[in-house]
Amino acid sequence: MSDYHNFCFSNGISVIKRPENTYIGYSRFSVPQGMGCFYKNYRIYSKGIFSNGFLNEMCTIMQENGDIYEGICKNDQLSGEGVLFKPRENSFFYGYF
Repeated sequence: MSDYHNFCFSNGISVIKRPENTYIGYSRFSVPQGMGCFYKNYRIYSKGIFSNGFLNEMCTIMQENGDIYEGICKNDQLSGEGVLFKPRENSFFYGYF
């Protein structure tokens, strides 16, 4: 038995349910490919453009401590121009990450 379930709708959108998270978006062979988002405990924690399963180009990442990054990602890493918002400190940082 597989550790994930993949549902593909006629519009090309897939739902990939795994034990640790759920992906909703475009995929190719059950790998995120194109626009999509990951959910965990019914909350989005990353969204953007995926390539071969990794966030690339524009992305938004919601960290467990509440910080939110919006900007450029490369292979799931902050990489380039972006904004890091820290709501608990009511502050933000703009720059290159």
